[in-house]
Amino acid sequence: MSHLRNERTWAVEVRRLAPGRVLLALALLLAAARGAAPFSPTLSEGSPQAWPEARAVVHYDPATFPPGFAEELEQALAAWSSVPGSAFRFTFGGPSPAPDPRRTGNGVSECWFDPSLSPAVYALTFTDYVDGVGIVEKDIVFSLNPALRRPWTTTPGEGGIDFRTVAMHELGHAAGLDHVFEVAAVMSAFLSPLFPSRVLLPDDEDGLRWLYPGGTGTGADLRVSGVAASVADAGPGDGLTVDYSLANRGDAASATAPVSLWLATSAWPAEGDVLLGEAVEAALAAGGARAGAFAETLPDDVLPGLYRVRVQVDHAGDAARFDDRAASAARVAVRRPAVLLAAGQPARGRLGPAGEDSFGLALPAVPTSVRVRVTATVADGLGALLLRRPDDGDLPVLGYAEGWRRIRLDAGASGETRLLIASREWAPRDYEVVVRAAPASAEGVVEVAGATSVEVPVFAGGRATLDVVAERGMRPVVALRGLPAGFRRSAAGDRLKAGPFDTPGATVTLDLSPGDGPPGRIAWRVRAKPGRDLLPVVR
Repeated sequence: MSHLRNERTWAVEVRRLAPGRVLLALALLLAAARGAAPFSPTLSEGSPQAWPEARAVVHYDPATFPPGFAEELEQALAAWSSVPGSAFRFTFGGPSPAPDPRRTGNGVSECWFDPSLSPAVYALTFTDYVDGVGIVEKDIVFSLNPALRRPWTTTPGEGGIDFRTVAMHELGHAAGLDHVFEVAAVMSAFLSPLFPSRVLLPDDEDGLRWLYPGGTGTGADLRVSGVAASVADAGPGDGLTVDYSLANRGDAASATAPVSLWLATSAWPAEGDVLLGEAVEAALAAGGARAGAFAETLPDDVLPGLYRVRVQVDHAGDAARFDDRAASAARVAVRRPAVLLAAGQPARGRLGPAGEDSFGLALPAVPTSVRVRVTATVADGLGALLLRRPDDGDLPVLGYAEGWRRIRLDAGASGETRLLIASREWAPRDYEVVVRAAPASAEGVVEVAGATSVEVPVFAGGRATLDVVAERGMRPVVALRGLPAGFRRSAAGDRLKAGPFDTPGATVTLDLSPGDGPPGRIAWRVRAKPGRDLLPVVR
């Protein structure tokens, strides 16, 4: 007879990825998960771990639990104890009776908070398992490290760590379940407590039924699965087709049921969700299944972000005895087109869950790069800035920075450049971003035998001074096309100066000709400054 002690760690701290790489990382994780089983039990030498007699009593430590959290733990226990078709039951045992609480291996399954846990880990589940007997003890430790980036909360959507979400996930491990690959499931390997998930989905319940079959319950049980979106990236006004499957896993026919399509910020209805479409599903016989689809258009005012595509059926519970279900295996990234942002011009906007906005910067195309300073604020949240060349994908990155509420990025860039601001939050956040650039200069030499034009780089919306020097003996004719600025000529006529003058675009056109003098070479030099006191851009 062997005795096993192990632990399950839920380290939900998200690795820092550059904006635009988040979707790729998620896609790779999901691609690796395709074809995996819908649920996964915790194994010991190939055998699933389970509680004898499908019963477990869980206590808590009142000395470390914050006020109101014991009630949340009781609700989490109740969710796992009411799975149709499963005989498993948790019992809330109240305060721990152990004379030595907050210690694994004392024969009592307990939950407590510990300030010594790493700030990168929100919770640990410890297991005592005896081969041939089963699970004999499970202990769950929640982090109370002062360095946690966010506080614990019992109210989803407030930007903190949702305690019930974490507790339900860890209690799934305590029941004997491992991670699943349905991204919306409570036992998801990709679940974040910032994405509140307080409702067990089919993969969660199927795992518990497999470990602990039995229980009672008759009636219709409608489930949605196989949600698939036609595109992974879309913009406001774009079309979106979503396919799904509907099944009645109960033992009685369902009534007609409403079904709705959402761009969702979490696995269940939450503030910031966008209703895309509604329909009605006909009655479905016990054991029956059918395919369904939505063809909708994204509204013009949808915020940019990374959304779950959620199909929800029977939200009022009128068509089936058991609770309605949501499926959100599909993801869609909503993006807005980039807009031009002049140096010194503040831009303000609002981002959806993990959303991004992009801006084009009209910087002088000088031989050496311009020093650019970007400052941004993200209201009560974590944000990131990325500076890169346009149309080069995510690389090369000219500069990257992230921070809480306020972010600053210093980098070198020139010519056409793309700036991205990204929110790391799963709730909508307001932002403001300002780009400032140091004065820049550029110069060149041109042979002038007849009418010649030169494109001179400047800051869009800025000011510039232009010097022109001709070879001795020349008396060239020089003009700035389309601008009222004139040139001041030296006594000898071979040196000219214009400015400071306003620069509406990223370049100005310098028209040159020999005039009544001989042809020759003409050198030019421009000093450009970014604009100031411009009107704000509101997204």
